Amino acid sequence: MKKIILSLILISLSICILSDMPKSVPKVHRNCVSTCHKPHNALGGMLTKKEKLDELCLDCHNSKDAIKKQEAKQLNVDPTYVSSHIEFREENQKPIYKKFFKINGKQYLLKNDCSGCHNPHLTNGETLKTFSFNDRGEIQSERRRLVGELCLGCHSGIDSARTLRESDIGLLFSPSSKSKHALGKTNTQRRDLPSLKVALNSKPLDCISCHNSQDEKGPHFSKYPSLLIAPYKKEYEITSDDDSGVLCYSCHLKDSILSDDSFPLHKEHITGFFDLSIRKKDDRKRIESLSVPRRKFKDFQRDDLFRGFGRPTACATCHNPHGSIDNPYLIDFDKSVVTYSSTGRIEYRRTGFHKGYCTLKCHDYDHIESEF
Repeated sequence: MKKIILSLILISLSICILSDMPKSVPKVHRNCVSTCHKPHNALGGMLTKKEKLDELCLDCHNSKDAIKKQEAKQLNVDPTYVSSHIEFREENQKPIYKKFFKINGKQYLLKNDCSGCHNPHLTNGETLKTFSFNDRGEIQSERRRLVGELCLGCHSGIDSARTLRESDIGLLFSPSSKSKHALGKTNTQRRDLPSLKVALNSKPLDCISCHNSQDEKGPHFSKYPSLLIAPYKKEYEITSDDDSGVLCYSCHLKDSILSDDSFPLHKEHITGFFDLSIRKKDDRKRIESLSVPRRKFKDFQRDDLFRGFGRPTACATCHNPHGSIDNPYLIDFDKSVVTYSSTGRIEYRRTGFHKGYCTLKCHDYDHIESEF
């Protein structure tokens, strides 16, 4: 009896759903009963053919069938991918995350499967859901403007961070953060950052600016950790300055960074080489004052004038790509590299336009109000 009732519900829903579907909706979605649902002996909830929605979606969107390939957008799953939103390998079991929320008096369920971002029934022809969440993971009454406002539904808030075993990204996007890669901003609004590429003027910043597949099929899979479009390595992972900041150079001009347009010692930190013949007297004096015991490396061949001399520093050592609660310019030191100075402080303080000082210990340097 229960099966009959569910079947009737399913048929009724199908009629309503299909009536809202524009003709442009692929046939594979229009034939919802034969494609996704099974009136009898279904394995999943809502009479779906498979228990896991991710597997059901991949039947069409990662198919070997010629007809399905033609009718459905193919994700082309590669088994070498190291990160994904979709569970396609048995060894990668995602933690189950569910969140109920209400909007306009109607209750919805947010789950970390394909339905979390996508509308499986393509109501009104929309592929992505139009929900908008704030930095605390709370549903907003207005429709989302950016994909990132949908991402915050799972990646912000205490409950999501605890369930998904990750940090609360929403804290870094909150109004109280001193700096952040603010969603919706363009580089025309950051004239103080000369390294930003001009070609990105009209393109608003979004989560998918960094978290996306290389073929721009969305943040489904990536061969890099954290669904990134390019490598973003910690200091212990890099072997040369070419390894550092590959992701950052998607938006920032490498030549500008290495020319020290925004920070007088960018090149020196990135490459690890400090030039004692610097033109500016004040800069030379500042570098020469960094005199502490030398740092030695197993494969180091030359006399290292400074600790870390010849060793590159990763962008991640000083910057947090999402934001910084305490500092401007995304400055948030990696505590696995940067430690407390002899004064007991880890601190960056801004003193003017592109000016400031650091108090910390890094690569055995004991910086005490070292000016930049």
